Amino acid sequence: DAQCIYIFGGKVLSNRKDSETYSGLYRYHIPSNTWTQLKNGNDPMLRSRIGHSMLYHGGRKQLFVFAGQRETFLDDFLVCDVEVGSVDNVPCNNEDPVRGREREREKQSNREGGF
Repeated sequence: DAQCIYIFGGKVLSNRKDSETYSGLYRYHIPSNTWTQLKNGNDPMLRSRIGHSMLYHGGRKQLFVFAGQRETFLDDFLVCDVEVGSVDNVPCNNEDPVRGREREREKQSNREGGF
């Protein structure tokens, strides 16, 4: 996998104004100059999108995909095993992280006598 690049998502440009098409998940193998489609853009477990973040973990051979947009804004966190082809949705806590830190400080302050 050190000689592969993974590409996921993006809009497919076309002259049709009545529908949007999204690209899927592809692996490009550099030495052989070949592309392999791993998932199509309409896979229900790995919905293709734009504006997302993606990270590849070489040791685990997993892609981590966060958020993006497809008709609406997405806030999901997905883990895709590129060898097996499985996709798991990782539950996220939707609490505001800043408010969560403030709440932790309040708890700490109460335990320390209010200071």
